[in-house]
Amino acid sequence: MAGAERYTVVVAPFADAEMDAALLWWAHHRDKAPDLLARELQAALALIEHAPHSGRRVASKLFRGVRRLELKKTGYHLDYQLVASRREICVVHFRHGRRRPY
Repeated sequence: MAGAERYTVVVAPFADAEMDAALLWWAHHRDKAPDLLARELQAALALIEHAPHSGRRVASKLFRGVRRLELKKTGYHLDYQLVASRREICVVHFRHGRRRPY
């Protein structure tokens, strides 16, 4: 990605709380790979910082223009909005794929 400019990733407070809760739960309940979710989340955030169109577009009742990146190994979904004019990505929701949407 030579020459590609990075986007700034901002995490909304609600999504930040969801991430903290998921990371805490994962670390305490997944004894064979307690840091897997943290590593996969970190990689996902780095990916959207450099390639913001990586996630697929999804419909949302709460947000416009949402893209979703699926964390394949853990089953979590990272939902974000791209604000190209400000070169910013706002993470708006983080949840496990088996949970019901909002």
